[in-house]
Amino acid sequence: MMIAAVNYDNLVQFYHLSVGLDISEKTEAYTMLKDKESGQMLCITNGESVKQTSPGIKVADMQATLRMLEELGGHVIKQWVYASMEGANCKDSEGNEVLIWQTLE
Repeated sequence: MMIAAVNYDNLVQFYHLSVGLDISEKTEAYTMLKDKESGQMLCITNGESVKQTSPGIKVADMQATLRMLEELGGHVIKQWVYASMEGANCKDSEGNEVLIWQTLE
């Protein structure tokens, strides 16, 4: 899942301390938090790319995934890029918002 923060550092600390998620990567643009037992990830963004909470799916090939999404009836609302991460706010074939993202290496 991905959450857009109003107060970035405070929200990162909230999830780190209250739920016990480990900070696995932190940049000025986003922080990846990970549950050490389940491996579940939470991404907190710092900026305008994400306006609300929505399901977020990490993919290995962003462009191939977006092409398939559109072929199957979904559409891309907005694409964005940070220094080490890119993503796209999308709608699925039923109009539900979903976030597709990929880390850049």
